[in-house]
Amino acid sequence: MRRSIAFLVPTLCVVLAVTISSVLAGGEAARDSTAKNPAKGSHEDRTYISPDAKLGGYKAVLILDPQMETTADRNEKVDSVLSELRGIVRSQLRSSLESTNRFSVVTFKEEDAKQAGKYLVCKSDSMVHFGSTALRWIVGFGAGKSRFFLVESLEDPETQEVLIKYTGYGMDWTAPMGSQIIAKMQSDAVTISGYFGGLVSKMPE
Repeated sequence: MRRSIAFLVPTLCVVLAVTISSVLAGGEAARDSTAKNPAKGSHEDRTYISPDAKLGGYKAVLILDPQMETTADRNEKVDSVLSELRGIVRSQLRSSLESTNRFSVVTFKEEDAKQAGKYLVCKSDSMVHFGSTALRWIVGFGAGKSRFFLVESLEDPETQEVLIKYTGYGMDWTAPMGSQIIAKMQSDAVTISGYFGGLVSKMPE
């Protein structure tokens, strides 16, 4: 029995060390995630919350203009779709952050955020892979599968600290019409931003 215990203790220590290492690696991946190089895995794997993050000292959030990128060649029609997605992300982030009731001001204007007191900036960036079906519908050509990545974060503009960051995925492999794929991406933008707001609402005071 003693021999078994003596064998198990170092084994458990190794397992624990590997587990802790994996968690830390996943946290770093989520913290450094971008829409071009998104974190992978479960919702938890794709969520980073700073160990020292507290929202109590912040009075406002300044929502920066969402960054939208695509692997498709840019033209007027593609830009129009991206502009619509940008507007959805922008408005949904404001709605989601206001609904947390954690901030007195959620704004798109820097002067309003500064007047409220200490504030955070909300950043977001997206990568849109339209896929062949959607591109045929928009511009008449293209290849590949549709994918939509949206990364959203709250950061302190003074310290550059990332308090929270979430990487959301939106994918549609099967929609027969390009318009359905675009509609799915728009819906995913709402869902991802809503989920992000839910994470913010649960952060410590």
